[in-house]
Amino acid sequence: MTTPDFASQHPPRPEGWEREIYPMPSFPMLRVSDLERSSRWYQDVLGFADVFTMRGHDGTPFLAHLRWALHADLLLAAMREPIAGPRGVGITLNYGTLDADAIAERAREAGAAIASGPVAGERLREGEPRSPE
Repeated sequence: MTTPDFASQHPPRPEGWEREIYPMPSFPMLRVSDLERSSRWYQDVLGFADVFTMRGHDGTPFLAHLRWALHADLLLAAMREPIAGPRGVGITLNYGTLDADAIAERAREAGAAIASGPVAGERLREGEPRSPE
């Protein structure tokens, strides 16, 4: 069996990465008020792929399974009730890329507030774009 060369491709996205189904022992799930808008933002601005989106009988989405790279999945779920107060306090999602600056620029162009960065960290560049949620 040949081992893929992930060093030249980061994040690791070998053929079929966006549709492969595998066990996920742990994953983040975010509740969002507008699932379609949030899902499009993660895809169009940050570069996630839509593995699948589950919809109700009326066609309204209630769960989106997104993927940044192999084993870097994110689930978005529709809120059941509105959340009072600030959202996302204390939550940071980290995904590796070779070009944090390009992602930050796309986020800025899409109207995202950039809380920080990208700045040079100990071994990486990191930034903190805020999603529409």
